[in-house]
Amino acid sequence: MKKNRINLIINRADYNKYQSYFNYLKIILILISVSTFIFLIISLINLQKQIKISNELNLRKSNFIKLLTDKNTEEIKIKFLEKKYQLLNQYLKEDSFSSPYYQLLLNNLSLASGEPKLKIFKINKKREIEFTVSFNNFNDLKEFFKFAESEIFINNFEELFLKSFNINNESEIKKNYQLSFKGVFKNINKL
Repeated sequence: MKKNRINLIINRADYNKYQSYFNYLKIILILISVSTFIFLIISLINLQKQIKISNELNLRKSNFIKLLTDKNTEEIKIKFLEKKYQLLNQYLKEDSFSSPYYQLLLNNLSLASGEPKLKIFKINKKREIEFTVSFNNFNDLKEFFKFAESEIFINNFEELFLKSFNINNESEIKKNYQLSFKGVFKNINKL
């Protein structure tokens, strides 16, 4: 009998066993190749869809930009004024109308003897106020304490209390005294 192939593996059972392993390996490699090919095709299709969507969005964007540039300048000015008007209305709704209260406090401070200087003034919508008054000498500070306890000054507030008292030494000779108050103004319409 004539042999067509040379069998280097001596045992025929081992040869069949190796042959089946190689067949399984070929099948697995074919399946991996096919699944990779399918995955690549699906990825390319998704990429094409994304590119198409991106191009459509860019086209819409360029159309919108063209529309904006084609509008008349008068329409743009009207839109700008409308936006400013809305911002002004919003500001007026949130404004504490501090100017009359600030002026009232300044007028009251001008009635005090000495020279009190208003350093800080804060007020909110609820008329809650914080202000700081400074003095160059101790006598002005004492006079202001007398004035702060008077009816002229206290009648402007629903409540008022001394928040802090500070002495700033600018030099050995010159000292700066600061009084910080916190309270609530009375409604200016009721004064």
